[in-house]
Amino acid sequence: MNKFDNLVNSFISEEEVPSESPVKHEFDTLSHPVKDEMVESFKNWIKEGEHQDGEAFWDNFEDVQEAVGDFLRTVGGIPG
Repeated sequence: MNKFDNLVNSFISEEEVPSESPVKHEFDTLSHPVKDEMVESFKNWIKEGEHQDGEAFWDNFEDVQEAVGDFLRTVGGIPG
C-alpha cells in the first residue's frame, strides 16, 4: 500500500462499531454538501500535489498530521 492509500485510509476510516451495536455506520452512509465539498477538496489537494511533485509530494510530510496541516493551510488560508 502506498503513502496515498495510507493517508486516504487514515482520513476516511472510522473506528469499528462494537458487534453488539445494531447499527453499523460506513463512510458512505450519510451524504451532506459540506462532507462532499470536504472530500472533493481533499482529493483535489492530493491530485495537485502529486501532479506537481509526483511521488516526492509525500516525502514532504513526516506523518499524517503534518500532511493534514498542509491541507488545512491550503484550503483554509491558515499561515504555515
